[in-house]
Amino acid sequence: MENWFSKLQKNYYIHIISTLLYFIFIIIIYCFTRHLNNDVFRDDIFIALIIGVLLFYSGTYILNIYQPVVGGLQQLTGLLYIQCNPSLLISYIEPVIKLAEKDKVHLYAKTTLKLRLKYLMALSYLYLGEAEKSLPYCNDLRVYIDYEHNLSNRLSYYSCIISTYLYLQDFVNARKYVALYEKELTSKRKVPFKQFEKSLLTIYKYITETADTDIDQLILLYDKLLTALKDIPFIHIKMQVYWQLSQLYAKKNDKEHQLSLLQEIVKYGNGLDIKQRAQIVLQEHQVDIPDSEQKNPHYTLKPSLHTAYALLALSFLPPLIILIKVLVCI
Repeated sequence: MENWFSKLQKNYYIHIISTLLYFIFIIIIYCFTRHLNNDVFRDDIFIALIIGVLLFYSGTYILNIYQPVVGGLQQLTGLLYIQCNPSLLISYIEPVIKLAEKDKVHLYAKTTLKLRLKYLMALSYLYLGEAEKSLPYCNDLRVYIDYEHNLSNRLSYYSCIISTYLYLQDFVNARKYVALYEKELTSKRKVPFKQFEKSLLTIYKYITETADTDIDQLILLYDKLLTALKDIPFIHIKMQVYWQLSQLYAKKNDKEHQLSLLQEIVKYGNGLDIKQRAQIVLQEHQVDIPDSEQKNPHYTLKPSLHTAYALLALSFLPPLIILIKVLVCI
């Protein structure tokens, strides 16, 4: 993977430099034409400036907003969604968060982007079995979650918080955030994966509110969650569901289903903590450990920069045409 944040910073510096050069160029052209031609080209100059500015800011929008946030961050998220590799994700994100906390780096859409990065950190540590390290990031999610207007992201943040509290056996706080999760989910706003999120809510409520721990009922609920996940590329969540199901089948003394699920985790779990635990159980039962078949695409920033640079270059043409007209008329 390329250094995503260095590219982000590079785009930022290109934006600053190109902005300065552009406005210096515009001022020079405007002053020069006004000085030589008085009011003759005033309308032409005004129109040229408007067109140039529109082209310029169209380019900077792509360069400064779409490219790093939507392109780069979505690709990084794939380290969990597809690769199930939280350790690698932490190595790319945690240094950036530490610098951002000291205001030593520039971040686009600062609060919402930091929120997203901290969510990925919290989830990564949780998937490494280190909920104690996940909890401080969850606390930040709780405090700043109102800055996130995307409902799917808000549900993901609440889900991460709930899962962390459940891991730590803190059912009081878990119930509190299950209620907030339900409130968001039952709002009139649409969410892309509503069936999956409804199935997840049912499990959360059953675990936190029901004293009865009927194994067959929990297996049924997790099976429904897997059905809802069927066409969604959230491999990291599927692996967690497989693990929970394997534990339930172990309690039923159903070794066939338990070991079959553990083999799937070893096959696709990559860097998750449960993969190592699954391997240990398989070794204890002298079951063949399958080779990893985890998808491993190459993640990088999407190449939308050529469009941004083309618009930036075109923004110089309207005032340049005016300058040529002036020089020809002299």
